[in-house]
Amino acid sequence: MGYLQGDAEELERVVDQLRGAWPVVRADSSFAREAILAWCEGKLGVDYVFGLAKKPRLSGHIEAEMEQARRQRLRSGESSRA
Repeated sequence: MGYLQGDAEELERVVDQLRGAWPVVRADSSFAREAILAWCEGKLGVDYVFGLAKKPRLSGHIEAEMEQARRQRLRSGESSRA
């Protein structure tokens, strides 16, 4: 299994090489797999951000926050990303 299939060992090799310059793993939802998430959580000094596909069930949990963000964007005229 290679990196594109979500192989945690390959991800570890790449992150170890980049740790000094960029200690963050950022990936789309296809990488949000148990082995990779567990590795990120268990690895000291590695932050991670995984995009997740939009799902109605998840959207229902964050309706208030999304409305707050929409109002903030309308007031400021700028989008914001964390």
